[in-house]
Amino acid sequence: MKERVLKHSGFWLLVIMALTAYYGRVNGNYAQAFYFVTLLTPVAVGTAYFFNYLLVPRYLLPKRYRRFALYLVYTVIITVYFEVVVMTISFTVMENFQLGDMNPLTTDPISMAVTIYLIVLVVAFIRLVSFFQKSASEKVALMESFEKEKAKSLVVIADRKQVPIPLNNIAYIESLADYVQIFHDGQKTITREKISSLEKSLPSNFLRIHRSFIVNILQITAFDSESVRVGEVSLPIGRKYRKNIQHL
Repeated sequence: MKERVLKHSGFWLLVIMALTAYYGRVNGNYAQAFYFVTLLTPVAVGTAYFFNYLLVPRYLLPKRYRRFALYLVYTVIITVYFEVVVMTISFTVMENFQLGDMNPLTTDPISMAVTIYLIVLVVAFIRLVSFFQKSASEKVALMESFEKEKAKSLVVIADRKQVPIPLNNIAYIESLADYVQIFHDGQKTITREKISSLEKSLPSNFLRIHRSFIVNILQITAFDSESVRVGEVSLPIGRKYRKNIQHL
């Protein structure tokens, strides 16, 4: 919140400096230009925030174009009205009713309206850029989160859908004739994937004990040189894979 306030304050400080330079360059009276811009800035701030934080999200983005156009016209009228108020204050206070001494740019409501709505468009552009940056960062964070979750799960194709299975919940994997059964959470998921390809995607706590079986060593309750017990199920150890059991 504090960072946001500082960003907004810095932006409007730059606007004041730019407008002071813009109005002051005509007659070289930058002090007068600063006082005038100080009076004009609340009008610009109100218009910019009303347009970008109310009209656009409430009416333009939901495609309520008639309401948006109507309220935009009202906004322009109110903006011009406050510009005239600023001009009047400038005329009566700063120049002591000497219209000829005033900066010609400060007596032209159309010029001031154009200036204000240019600021409105700048704010809109900044918000648009910020939105896309935020969307991009959120997308990256989402992808990173997905990759982390993916790393914790075994994703297989079952019933023509991608099914993520938490690795810690997998007890063992059994390969049959033309499909593989993954036993987890008291149930089994059937996939057409090869057990050899699944073995490559599994972390080190999964052990191949047979050409047809891979077990989660965290789920092993007992074992010997001939078999491994996972829960109430006894799985055979293939002669080729007995050396793997020796490392447990």
